[in-house]
Amino acid sequence: MGVESLAVLMEVISTGQVSPSDSPAGSEIMPVLMAQAPAPISEEESMGSVWFQGPERETQATHVLIVATSKYKFLPADGRPGTLGLKQLTSAVLGAYRLAIWMREHALSFTPPIESIRLALSPSDTELKELGEVGGGRAWVQATSAEVRRQLFDWQSASQGKAGNVAMLYVAGHGILSPRGSANVLLDDVFEFPNLDAAISVHSIQAALGVGHLAASLVFVDACQDLLPDSTYDMDGGVKLDPPRNAQADSRISRPIYFGSAPATQAFGKEGLGSYLAAALLECLKGRAARASDPAWANWVVDTAQLGIELAARTSQYDSRQRVEQGGVNVPFVIYRLSTPPELPLSVKIRPPQYASAARGELFDQDGRPLSGVTITWSLPAMVASGQYTLSIDTQDPVQFRRRTLPVFHAPPDGYTKDLDLS
Repeated sequence: MGVESLAVLMEVISTGQVSPSDSPAGSEIMPVLMAQAPAPISEEESMGSVWFQGPERETQATHVLIVATSKYKFLPADGRPGTLGLKQLTSAVLGAYRLAIWMREHALSFTPPIESIRLALSPSDTELKELGEVGGGRAWVQATSAEVRRQLFDWQSASQGKAGNVAMLYVAGHGILSPRGSANVLLDDVFEFPNLDAAISVHSIQAALGVGHLAASLVFVDACQDLLPDSTYDMDGGVKLDPPRNAQADSRISRPIYFGSAPATQAFGKEGLGSYLAAALLECLKGRAARASDPAWANWVVDTAQLGIELAARTSQYDSRQRVEQGGVNVPFVIYRLSTPPELPLSVKIRPPQYASAARGELFDQDGRPLSGVTITWSLPAMVASGQYTLSIDTQDPVQFRRRTLPVFHAPPDGYTKDLDLS
């Protein structure tokens, strides 16, 4: 699709109208592209909108808000640096959108289960097409300051609706660290005026969540923490969350903030993949950050503390320049229960290689039963569910290694790896 056609599409999405001079191109592309890609809904439709609404629960629930901005209305559209030297982004939205879809599909596995997901996105032109390939159904709302204020208020109200609920917030985009040390994430319509009124004040949200009756809150800040180069700008973001009127002592067991970058450093991503923090978070929830919750290793969970460790490690593997840091208070709090133990590569190599051809290996569970469907080869790893096993090795040469057994503790993040020297 050409640039002119894409401009027509973006105009239709934002205004609901097609310019007369562009109407022929618009009429040709709209039936095709609107079928491929979800699109933001109008301001009238968005009043009180929820991207995903599960059945209302009589007991506790998790409520999620995801806000991500790649395309900024008041930065140069051609990629040149604009206000404060900032450029358009290309990967902030895609990863956040994939995260939202995965959370929706696994809503019942969260603890407590996810009851609602609110979604505000301003994708780049390239991401808009990629979102259509990902799919996802219902449309999001634009990540403007007015819309995000409304979403924050509704999310806070839902989160505080029952004692013991959990609130989760994921924000992505350009980030500014104020001289006061507060993190601010810039929204779609920032820089319309020379201030940060259209930016989320992360610390105000953390403070406001603490005066209700939540069991826990998790905040993910997928943004750089650039220092303000211009002292004439306001110090803090203007999109804030006020404490509820019936404020009370903080009841949260755990209240971590996961910052995607350290102060005065940057966060990174890749076009087509999304941000590295979002990609790492998905891997952690799928099993990388899982731990066994019982002695038999039959049940696996993800808690806030292990998530912080593995989120930092995996993000830095994507890009060594990026350093995830934590704020708030992170007491281990289970947020997700896996339906099955995570599958990981199990690798055993025999050295010297000439002994491998005469060696046979078999894996047994804790009850002494062989694992069906698992073949141990010495050259390639086998995908095996996490657990405690026994590896039996039978080799004729050398004699001292006939019928040898090894305990195998096969667990995230990387699984069991062993180099067995038979020399």
